[in-house]
Amino acid sequence: MGRAMTGGWLWLLRLRWAWYGGGAMLVGLTEVAGIPMPWLPLGALLALGFGSNLGLTALLRRDPEVRAADAVASALGLDVGLFTLALLATGGAYNPFSLLYLVLVVAAVQATRGWRAWALTLWTVVAFAVLFGVQSWELQVPPQTHAEHVSFHLRGMWLAAGAAAAFIAWFVGVQRAEQAALAAALEHERTARGRAERLASLATLAAGAAHEMATPLGTIAVVAAELDAVLAEADVDLDAAREDARLITAEVQRCRDVLDRMAVDAGAARGEAPVAATAEALVAAVRERLRPGAALRTEVAAGLPTLQLPLGSVATAVAGLCDNAVRASAEATEPAALGIAATDGVAEGAGGWVITVRDRGPGIEAATLARIGEPFFSTRPHGEGMGLGVFLAREVARRLGGALHLQSEPGAGVAATMTLPGAANATTEAR
Repeated sequence: MGRAMTGGWLWLLRLRWAWYGGGAMLVGLTEVAGIPMPWLPLGALLALGFGSNLGLTALLRRDPEVRAADAVASALGLDVGLFTLALLATGGAYNPFSLLYLVLVVAAVQATRGWRAWALTLWTVVAFAVLFGVQSWELQVPPQTHAEHVSFHLRGMWLAAGAAAAFIAWFVGVQRAEQAALAAALEHERTARGRAERLASLATLAAGAAHEMATPLGTIAVVAAELDAVLAEADVDLDAAREDARLITAEVQRCRDVLDRMAVDAGAARGEAPVAATAEALVAAVRERLRPGAALRTEVAAGLPTLQLPLGSVATAVAGLCDNAVRASAEATEPAALGIAATDGVAEGAGGWVITVRDRGPGIEAATLARIGEPFFSTRPHGEGMGLGVFLAREVARRLGGALHLQSEPGAGVAATMTLPGAANATTEAR
């Protein structure tokens, strides 16, 4: 039953502050209306109520789990008892504010479970019944006729109903807000878990592909090397054939590199050790991963800090974004651009990076942009992309405590902005 005070019990503490604060205000208003109140007993009851809420707050802060259920049930039982004594001091069963017992019942049912809820409900019913069997202090209202007395009592009932409605409406609103926040947190956790599961599946797929393709690729590499050796010993001019054999060998190595990067992309390199990386080192690593001759303009701000990063994973993620930008800018007069700057408001030599990849393509409409980053969703023609680049780049940034955002307008290209925090945060999940 125990819930942390900062979450499930905070509403109850607020309700009790409002309950006793509202009681003090009602006593004051009644006095203003010309009905004298027994200040000494009422003041003692209010002081006891306020003091109990201070004690409950301290207890829940110190021990929110172990004794929370008993402490809350005891506090609500005390509220019922103090309210009953207050009613006995102000007219007993004739006091129209006895309607506020309903607020205590609602709070008891929401705050407790099982036998505690039923015990508090029974205690409330018994306390209300006591009002009919115990002589109460009679309010000294001004002399009135019977009709005036009934009218006065009905107005009090209306005021009591309004107070009860306000308490219950506020209470239900707080509960709905708390449930909505809990639902949002659960949905966020479900989404994060789904991303993790997809990454695990991709890592398994990449590892399996690398394992299955290692043997045929190795065979091709051996045969190509033997073919090159045989052609070298031949007496005829077979330079073109030898060049083809070397090309096969190079392409096989490239396939192996691609498979290795697939494993990195898919999250297999989560255990990659962070290294002290400069922005220039990241740019160099990104260029190594791009196709030869890819048109990419780079700009690195001066005085950027050195970050502790898994350089391979980050470079692969940024390279995927750059490859998309280069392809989108193929028909443009200006090349795609990669820029690295310091995070806003950070002094030189400290803080994190803002990595911006911008293409010069036609841009993407809002409906399509909202889907970019979904696994296996791609705007390229069929067979030219797997739709994983943005998704994996976003996951790399998230694991390092950063984020990836896309912006685009039709005709203005697409800008991908990746933020990476300083070294203290950057190493947290990468390890």
